[in-house]
Amino acid sequence: MWAGAPNSQYLPLPPDEGPSQADQSKGIIVVGTTKWVGNYNVPVFSTNISAVREIAKRVSERGGGLPSVQAMALAHGDGVIEVACNLLDPSLVGGDKVQGEVERLAQEQDMVAGKGYFTDFSQDEIINMFLEAED
Repeated sequence: MWAGAPNSQYLPLPPDEGPSQADQSKGIIVVGTTKWVGNYNVPVFSTNISAVREIAKRVSERGGGLPSVQAMALAHGDGVIEVACNLLDPSLVGGDKVQGEVERLAQEQDMVAGKGYFTDFSQDEIINMFLEAED
């Protein structure tokens, strides 16, 4: 985290809110966000971490797989290793596409993939919960 003061009394860009002149005694706050990221995990019934890592690599965009997907293999114990995915653009690639690809790749390795799950609420669910709380 960076903490300090701007080099000049004036901000280089007009702020969305507040004065255009920064008061040195009060400071400024900058808040940033990213697009919505979904987290979807698919269990693979195996103890072969190397093989499941290869599946995760092939599912991810970096490994030539699904666009906007990051994936890694996480040992879960009891003969289960999960392919844990960040869906960087869930409107482009959702859990259903990840599920199908993990199942296909697992089958190529004579493994079985279980039903995947989202680790949190969806973007729509969170918006609806917020709107309901506002009432």
